[in-house]
Amino acid sequence: MLAIVSAAPIPDLGITEAQLLQIAPASASCDGATPECRTAAQAAPLLNLAHANYEIATKGEIAALVSLQVFESGQFRFNTNQCVFSILTGYPQSELMRILSQSW
Repeated sequence: MLAIVSAAPIPDLGITEAQLLQIAPASASCDGATPECRTAAQAAPLLNLAHANYEIATKGEIAALVSLQVFESGQFRFNTNQCVFSILTGYPQSELMRILSQSW
């Protein structure tokens, strides 16, 4: 017999600074980074606000989005593409998925 798994939102589910530091240890500090850098302490409340605004409320949704954001931003150190060999250099990180998805 299969169990039914609910995707119902979990109340008060927010990502904490400590959780961000576990998955993005470089976000502990912005020393030596560009002015675009945000620490885990700065990023956590902004992520939680965005999740609330866009009704992202399950563990799976939050994990998927945060992992992508951590990856694309170099652990919140950059907000624009830093690859000097890319035709997309300088594009905001949030635009990269849109641009790349349209090129497929």
